[in-house]
Amino acid sequence: MVYAFVGGLLMGSFGNVVIYRLPRGLSVVSPPSACAACGRRLGAVDMVPVASWLFLRGRCRVCGVKISARYPLVELFCGVVFTLIVYIVPSFCAVLLNFLVFLGLCATMIKMDGAAVARGFFAAGGVAVLLWGAGAFFFPVHFALGARVLHILGIG
Repeated sequence: MVYAFVGGLLMGSFGNVVIYRLPRGLSVVSPPSACAACGRRLGAVDMVPVASWLFLRGRCRVCGVKISARYPLVELFCGVVFTLIVYIVPSFCAVLLNFLVFLGLCATMIKMDGAAVARGFFAAGGVAVLLWGAGAFFFPVHFALGARVLHILGIG
């Protein structure tokens, strides 16, 4: 379970990069992460999911500009949901469901980016991602179909 939580935190951190850069037409690989206000390149200590934001009190280490609470919320959301999915579905299907949650979260947050993100994250985005990622639990036919496809492909 610890691996799922830490993996979820790390995927959430990468998700933040995707959410910020993809709509702006920027690469998600290069250049390295930097403060959006002062342009200072972030070090490894500045990018520890959730902990860095808390330690820096939600501000840039150099210029002091406020960093949105969305960043640790996305990381925590992924950590918690990834852990729940691995707990409920301890198999290769959990990896696929976690990937769907990651994609759904990124798509939802990109769509919602703007003034209403903080309010709408849990209200709309969180619910949408949970329902999409957890759909296999509520619709056994889809789950069985997915398991059959994995079996045919020699994966499951």
